[in-house]
Amino acid sequence: MKMLKYLVETNNMRDGMQLKFKFDNGYGASVVKHKGSYGSKAGCWEIAVLDKEGEIDYTTDLTDDVIGWIKPEEIERWLIFISNVHHGPGGDWQAEWLGMGDEEERDGRNIDNNGKTERNHEI
Repeated sequence: MKMLKYLVETNNMRDGMQLKFKFDNGYGASVVKHKGSYGSKAGCWEIAVLDKEGEIDYTTDLTDDVIGWIKPEEIERWLIFISNVHHGPGGDWQAEWLGMGDEEERDGRNIDNNGKTERNHEI
């Protein structure tokens, strides 16, 4: 995984683990799998976008919540995406969805052309 160079912290958390990443664009990601994370019982991970201070950012166009049910093989793709987001003119978030298309159904998530995710499964 080439994104490991951005790993800045690892923590034990709720009988699981957390990996924190910090990217050149100033944002970061918290990648967790523990008893309370979305999808952990299915072997999946949960990702949160972190702001420049390292706190969860609920105000991005990427998502207004954490992103759950991430399969292990999808983690790097999400990290690459987060590392490429930036504020464009007027403060709007801009990023490329890395070939995910305008809208597609992925593993229980609807992803629209703005990058927002909407869960359509029961938790």
